[in-house]
Amino acid sequence: MILDNDKINQVFHKGSDNFTQEKLDETMGKEKQAYDKANHLGGFFEEFKLLWQLLKDYKSGAYRDVPWKFIAAVGFAMLYLINPLDLIPDFVPVAGYLDDTAVFGLVVATFKMEIEKYKTWLQTSTATIVASVPDMPFAPGDGGAYNPYRLPADYPAPREILKVHFPKHADELCFDGGWGYTQETATVVNTFDPEVNPDTHFDGVSLESVFIQKRIWEETDFARKEGEKFFGVDERKISQALVEKDGALFDYVKVEVIAYPEIEWKKLKAEWEAHNEFADDPAGKADNLKRKEACKITFVDEFWFRIDSFFDNYGEFVEDDDDADDGKIMD
Repeated sequence: MILDNDKINQVFHKGSDNFTQEKLDETMGKEKQAYDKANHLGGFFEEFKLLWQLLKDYKSGAYRDVPWKFIAAVGFAMLYLINPLDLIPDFVPVAGYLDDTAVFGLVVATFKMEIEKYKTWLQTSTATIVASVPDMPFAPGDGGAYNPYRLPADYPAPREILKVHFPKHADELCFDGGWGYTQETATVVNTFDPEVNPDTHFDGVSLESVFIQKRIWEETDFARKEGEKFFGVDERKISQALVEKDGALFDYVKVEVIAYPEIEWKKLKAEWEAHNEFADDPAGKADNLKRKEACKITFVDEFWFRIDSFFDNYGEFVEDDDDADDGKIMD
Protein backbone atom coordinates (compact mmCIF):
# COMPACT_ATOMS: atom_id res chain seq x y z
CA MET A 1 0.00 0.00 0.00
CA ILE A 2 1.36 3.41 -1.02
CA LEU A 3 0.92 5.99 1.71
CA ASP A 4 -1.19 9.11 1.15
CA ASN A 5 0.37 12.57 0.88
CA ASP A 6 -0.15 13.51 4.54
CA LYS A 7 1.52 10.32 5.72
CA ILE A 8 4.35 10.77 3.22
CA ASN A 9 5.00 14.28 4.59
CA GLN A 10 4.91 13.00 8.16
CA VAL A 11 7.36 10.15 7.52
CA PHE A 12 9.64 12.34 5.37
CA HIS A 13 9.97 15.05 8.00
CA LYS A 14 10.43 12.57 10.83
CA GLY A 15 13.09 10.71 8.85
CA SER A 16 14.90 13.94 7.99
CA ASP A 17 14.79 15.20 11.59
CA ASN A 18 16.37 11.99 12.84
CA PHE A 19 18.93 11.55 10.09
CA THR A 20 22.48 11.50 11.49
CA GLN A 21 26.05 11.95 10.29
CA GLU A 22 26.52 8.21 10.70
CA LYS A 23 23.57 7.58 8.37
CA LEU A 24 25.08 10.01 5.87
CA ASP A 25 28.41 8.14 5.92
CA GLU A 26 26.53 4.88 5.42
CA THR A 27 24.61 6.35 2.49
CA MET A 28 27.69 7.75 0.74
CA GLY A 29 29.27 4.32 0.77
CA LYS A 30 26.51 3.00 -1.49
CA GLU A 31 26.96 5.09 -4.63
CA LYS A 32 26.63 2.21 -7.06
CA GLN A 33 23.42 0.97 -5.45
CA ALA A 34 22.03 4.50 -5.50
CA TYR A 35 22.67 4.92 -9.24
CA ASP A 36 21.20 1.49 -9.94
CA LYS A 37 17.96 2.44 -8.20
CA ALA A 38 17.90 6.02 -9.50
CA ASN A 39 17.43 4.88 -13.07
CA HIS A 40 13.80 4.22 -12.14
CA LEU A 41 13.19 7.77 -10.95
CA GLY A 42 12.11 8.95 -14.38
CA GLY A 43 11.93 12.73 -14.50
CA PHE A 44 13.79 13.09 -11.20
CA PHE A 45 17.00 11.41 -12.40
CA GLU A 46 18.71 14.75 -13.12
CA GLU A 47 17.76 16.01 -9.65
CA PHE A 48 19.14 12.78 -8.20
CA LYS A 49 22.54 13.34 -9.88
CA LEU A 50 22.68 16.94 -8.69
CA LEU A 51 21.74 16.06 -5.11
CA TRP A 52 24.17 13.15 -4.96
CA GLN A 53 26.95 15.49 -6.06
CA LEU A 54 25.81 17.90 -3.34
CA LEU A 55 26.28 15.20 -0.71
CA LYS A 56 29.75 14.40 -2.09
CA ASP A 57 30.75 18.08 -2.00
CA TYR A 58 29.38 18.41 1.54
CA LYS A 59 31.17 15.30 2.76
CA SER A 60 34.49 16.39 1.19
CA GLY A 61 34.17 19.84 2.75
CA ALA A 62 34.09 21.59 -0.62
CA TYR A 63 30.57 22.93 0.01
CA ARG A 64 29.44 23.64 3.57
CA ASP A 65 27.32 26.77 3.15
CA VAL A 66 24.18 24.73 3.64
CA PRO A 67 21.88 23.93 6.60
CA TRP A 68 22.06 20.44 8.03
CA LYS A 69 18.30 20.01 7.65
CA PHE A 70 18.76 20.18 3.86
CA ILE A 71 21.61 17.65 3.90
CA ALA A 72 19.58 15.40 6.20
CA ALA A 73 16.54 15.56 3.92
CA VAL A 74 18.62 14.68 0.87
CA GLY A 75 20.42 11.93 2.75
CA PHE A 76 17.15 10.43 3.95
CA ALA A 77 15.75 10.47 0.40
CA MET A 78 18.89 8.76 -0.90
CA LEU A 79 19.00 6.08 1.76
CA TYR A 80 15.30 5.35 1.30
CA LEU A 81 15.89 5.03 -2.45
CA ILE A 82 18.76 2.58 -1.90
CA ASN A 83 16.99 0.36 0.61
CA PRO A 84 13.89 1.41 2.55
CA LEU A 85 14.30 -1.61 4.81
CA ASP A 86 17.32 0.14 6.35
CA LEU A 87 14.90 2.73 7.75
CA ILE A 88 12.24 0.36 9.05
CA PRO A 89 10.93 0.55 11.73
CA ASP A 90 12.67 3.82 12.66
CA PHE A 91 10.90 6.15 10.26
CA VAL A 92 8.83 4.16 7.77
CA PRO A 93 5.68 2.32 8.87
CA VAL A 94 5.50 -1.35 7.99
CA ALA A 95 1.93 -1.06 6.70
CA GLY A 96 2.81 0.95 3.62
CA TYR A 97 5.69 2.49 1.71
CA LEU A 98 6.75 5.80 0.23
CA ASP A 99 6.92 6.38 -3.49
CA ASP A 100 10.53 7.23 -4.46
CA THR A 101 9.50 9.99 -6.82
CA ALA A 102 7.26 11.50 -4.13
CA VAL A 103 10.19 11.64 -1.72
CA PHE A 104 12.44 13.38 -4.26
CA GLY A 105 9.59 15.68 -5.21
CA LEU A 106 9.32 16.75 -1.56
CA VAL A 107 13.04 17.49 -1.37
CA VAL A 108 12.95 19.58 -4.54
CA ALA A 109 9.85 21.48 -3.49
CA THR A 110 10.90 22.07 0.13
CA PHE A 111 14.47 23.17 -0.57
CA LYS A 112 14.16 24.93 -3.91
CA MET A 113 16.18 27.96 -2.77
CA GLU A 114 18.98 25.82 -1.35
CA ILE A 115 19.15 23.80 -4.56
CA GLU A 116 19.40 26.97 -6.65
CA LYS A 117 22.12 28.28 -4.34
CA TYR A 118 24.10 25.08 -4.81
CA LYS A 119 23.70 25.30 -8.59
CA THR A 120 25.09 28.84 -8.49
CA TRP A 121 28.04 27.65 -6.41
CA LEU A 122 28.69 24.84 -8.89
CA GLN A 123 28.76 27.30 -11.78
CA THR A 124 31.17 29.56 -9.89
CA SER A 125 33.51 26.73 -8.93
CA THR A 126 33.34 25.36 -12.47
CA ALA A 127 34.43 28.72 -13.88
CA THR A 128 37.53 28.51 -11.70
CA ILE A 129 38.33 24.94 -12.65
CA VAL A 130 38.20 25.50 -16.42
CA ALA A 131 39.48 29.08 -16.54
CA SER A 132 41.98 28.06 -19.24
CA VAL A 133 39.05 27.28 -21.57
CA PRO A 134 36.88 30.44 -21.79
CA ASP A 135 33.08 30.07 -22.01
CA MET A 136 33.25 26.31 -21.57
CA PRO A 137 29.62 25.11 -21.34
CA PHE A 138 30.31 22.10 -19.13
CA ALA A 139 32.74 21.14 -16.42
CA PRO A 140 35.22 18.28 -16.53
CA GLY A 141 34.16 15.96 -13.75
CA ASP A 142 36.09 13.99 -11.21
CA GLY A 143 36.22 10.81 -13.24
CA GLY A 144 33.41 9.01 -11.50
CA ALA A 145 30.76 11.46 -10.32
CA TYR A 146 28.34 10.10 -12.90
CA ASN A 147 29.62 6.61 -13.68
CA PRO A 148 29.05 3.98 -10.97
CA TYR A 149 30.39 1.25 -13.27
CA ARG A 150 33.94 2.54 -13.71
CA LEU A 151 36.73 -0.01 -13.83
CA PRO A 152 38.48 -0.83 -10.53
CA ALA A 153 41.82 0.79 -9.76
CA ASP A 154 43.68 -2.53 -10.12
CA TYR A 155 42.21 -3.31 -13.54
CA PRO A 156 44.87 -4.05 -16.22
CA ALA A 157 46.03 -1.11 -18.32
CA PRO A 158 44.35 -0.53 -21.71
CA ARG A 159 47.39 -1.56 -23.72
CA GLU A 160 47.62 -4.80 -21.75
CA ILE A 161 44.01 -5.99 -21.87
CA LEU A 162 42.24 -4.51 -24.91
CA LYS A 163 44.24 -6.55 -27.43
CA VAL A 164 43.33 -9.70 -25.51
CA HIS A 165 39.61 -8.95 -25.53
CA PHE A 166 39.49 -7.54 -29.07
CA PRO A 167 42.22 -9.36 -31.07
CA LYS A 168 40.65 -8.51 -34.45
CA HIS A 169 41.13 -4.80 -33.70
CA ALA A 170 44.64 -5.08 -32.25
CA ASP A 171 46.04 -2.56 -34.76
CA GLU A 172 43.65 0.10 -33.43
CA LEU A 173 44.26 -0.49 -29.74
CA CYS A 174 47.80 0.77 -29.18
CA PHE A 175 47.04 3.22 -26.38
CA ASP A 176 49.37 4.29 -23.60
CA GLY A 177 48.45 5.78 -20.24
CA GLY A 178 45.43 4.87 -18.17
CA TRP A 179 41.70 4.44 -18.65
CA GLY A 180 41.07 8.17 -18.93
CA TYR A 181 38.80 8.80 -15.96
CA THR A 182 40.86 11.84 -14.96
CA GLN A 183 43.57 14.05 -16.46
CA GLU A 184 46.12 12.18 -14.34
CA THR A 185 45.02 8.83 -15.84
CA ALA A 186 44.42 10.16 -19.35
CA THR A 187 44.56 7.77 -22.28
CA VAL A 188 47.46 8.70 -24.58
CA VAL A 189 46.85 8.62 -28.33
CA ASN A 190 50.20 8.47 -30.12
CA THR A 191 50.72 9.41 -33.75
CA PHE A 192 53.78 7.18 -34.07
CA ASP A 193 53.35 3.96 -32.15
CA PRO A 194 56.02 1.27 -32.66
CA GLU A 195 53.37 -1.47 -32.87
CA VAL A 196 51.35 0.23 -35.61
CA ASN A 197 52.14 -0.11 -39.32
CA PRO A 198 53.73 3.26 -40.27
CA ASP A 199 51.98 3.11 -43.66
CA THR A 200 48.55 3.05 -41.96
CA HIS A 201 46.64 6.33 -42.18
CA PHE A 202 46.49 7.93 -38.73
CA ASP A 203 43.15 9.28 -37.55
CA GLY A 204 43.32 10.33 -33.91
CA VAL A 205 39.63 11.17 -33.59
CA SER A 206 38.56 7.78 -34.93
CA LEU A 207 40.94 6.10 -32.49
CA GLU A 208 39.29 8.00 -29.64
CA SER A 209 35.90 6.69 -30.77
CA VAL A 210 37.24 3.14 -30.85
CA PHE A 211 38.64 3.49 -27.34
CA ILE A 212 35.37 4.95 -26.00
CA GLN A 213 33.40 1.99 -27.30
CA LYS A 214 35.89 -0.58 -26.01
CA ARG A 215 36.13 0.94 -22.53
CA ILE A 216 32.36 0.95 -22.22
CA TRP A 217 32.36 -2.75 -23.13
CA GLU A 218 35.01 -3.38 -20.50
CA GLU A 219 32.85 -1.60 -17.92
CA THR A 220 29.57 -3.28 -18.83
CA ASP A 221 30.78 -6.75 -19.83
CA PHE A 222 34.35 -7.99 -19.37
CA ALA A 223 34.88 -6.55 -15.87
CA ARG A 224 31.59 -7.96 -14.55
CA LYS A 225 30.56 -11.42 -13.33
CA GLU A 226 28.11 -13.64 -15.19
CA GLY A 227 24.59 -12.55 -14.36
CA GLU A 228 25.78 -9.01 -13.60
CA LYS A 229 26.70 -7.96 -17.13
CA PHE A 230 24.75 -5.55 -19.33
CA PHE A 231 23.30 -6.11 -22.79
CA GLY A 232 21.92 -3.83 -25.50
CA VAL A 233 24.66 -1.32 -24.73
CA ASP A 234 24.61 1.91 -26.72
CA GLU A 235 26.38 5.25 -26.36
CA ARG A 236 25.87 8.84 -27.49
CA LYS A 237 28.38 11.66 -27.27
CA ILE A 238 27.02 14.52 -25.19
CA SER A 239 29.83 17.05 -25.44
CA GLN A 240 33.50 17.53 -26.20
CA ALA A 241 36.12 20.19 -25.52
CA LEU A 242 39.80 20.90 -25.72
CA VAL A 243 41.41 21.48 -22.32
CA GLU A 244 44.89 22.88 -21.79
CA LYS A 245 46.68 22.36 -18.50
CA ASP A 246 50.33 23.12 -17.77
CA GLY A 247 51.13 23.08 -21.47
CA ALA A 248 49.53 19.68 -22.05
CA LEU A 249 46.56 19.26 -24.38
CA PHE A 250 43.62 17.02 -23.58
CA ASP A 251 40.46 16.10 -25.41
CA TYR A 252 37.65 15.79 -22.85
CA VAL A 253 34.59 13.82 -23.96
CA LYS A 254 31.34 13.06 -22.15
CA VAL A 255 29.22 10.15 -23.37
CA GLU A 256 25.78 8.98 -22.31
CA VAL A 257 25.58 5.19 -21.97
CA ILE A 258 22.36 3.18 -22.11
CA ALA A 259 22.30 -0.50 -21.15
CA TYR A 260 20.07 -3.25 -19.78
CA PRO A 261 20.81 -5.74 -16.96
CA GLU A 262 21.70 -9.18 -18.31
CA ILE A 263 18.99 -11.23 -16.58
CA GLU A 264 16.14 -8.86 -17.48
CA TRP A 265 17.41 -8.47 -21.05
CA LYS A 266 17.57 -12.23 -21.66
CA LYS A 267 14.11 -12.76 -20.21
CA LEU A 268 12.53 -10.00 -22.29
CA LYS A 269 14.35 -11.15 -25.43
CA ALA A 270 13.18 -14.75 -24.92
CA GLU A 271 9.57 -13.57 -24.54
CA TRP A 272 9.91 -11.37 -27.64
CA GLU A 273 11.18 -14.24 -29.77
CA ALA A 274 8.78 -16.83 -28.34
CA HIS A 275 5.80 -14.64 -29.29
CA ASN A 276 7.07 -13.79 -32.79
CA GLU A 277 7.78 -10.20 -31.72
CA PHE A 278 4.16 -9.98 -30.47
CA ALA A 279 3.04 -9.43 -34.07
CA ASP A 280 -0.57 -10.34 -33.19
CA ASP A 281 -0.53 -9.11 -29.61
CA PRO A 282 -0.24 -5.31 -29.33
CA ALA A 283 -0.92 -5.37 -25.59
CA GLY A 284 1.80 -7.96 -25.02
CA LYS A 285 4.24 -5.97 -27.14
CA ALA A 286 3.48 -2.80 -25.21
CA ASP A 287 3.99 -4.61 -21.90
CA ASN A 288 7.32 -6.07 -23.05
CA LEU A 289 8.60 -2.69 -24.19
CA LYS A 290 7.37 -1.04 -20.99
CA ARG A 291 9.27 -3.52 -18.84
CA LYS A 292 12.34 -3.06 -21.02
CA GLU A 293 12.21 0.70 -20.49
CA ALA A 294 11.75 0.22 -16.74
CA CYS A 295 14.93 -1.83 -16.36
CA LYS A 296 17.09 0.44 -18.54
CA ILE A 297 20.11 2.02 -16.88
CA THR A 298 21.66 5.29 -18.02
CA PHE A 299 24.91 6.87 -16.89
CA VAL A 300 27.46 9.41 -18.08
CA ASP A 301 30.97 8.27 -18.92
CA GLU A 302 33.86 10.74 -18.98
CA PHE A 303 36.99 10.31 -21.11
CA TRP A 304 40.29 12.20 -20.97
CA PHE A 305 42.65 11.81 -23.95
CA ARG A 306 46.18 13.22 -24.07
CA ILE A 307 46.51 14.42 -27.67
CA ASP A 308 49.77 16.38 -27.87
CA SER A 309 51.23 14.01 -30.47
CA PHE A 310 48.62 14.80 -33.13
CA PHE A 311 47.40 18.22 -32.08
CA ASP A 312 49.98 20.94 -32.72
CA ASN A 313 47.58 23.85 -32.42
CA TYR A 314 43.87 24.41 -32.06
CA GLY A 315 43.32 25.03 -35.75
CA GLU A 316 44.57 21.57 -36.76
CA PHE A 317 42.06 19.54 -34.77
CA VAL A 318 39.16 18.25 -36.84
CA GLU A 319 36.21 16.35 -35.42
CA ASP A 320 34.59 13.33 -36.97
CA ASP A 321 31.73 14.59 -39.16
CA ASP A 322 29.18 12.31 -37.52
CA ASP A 323 29.84 13.81 -34.10
CA ALA A 324 30.71 17.39 -34.96
CA ASP A 325 27.26 18.73 -34.13
CA ASP A 326 27.31 17.18 -30.66
CA GLY A 327 30.75 18.40 -29.63
CA LYS A 328 32.36 21.76 -29.23
CA ILE A 329 36.01 22.65 -29.56
CA MET A 330 37.16 25.68 -27.64
CA ASP A 331 39.31 28.30 -29.39
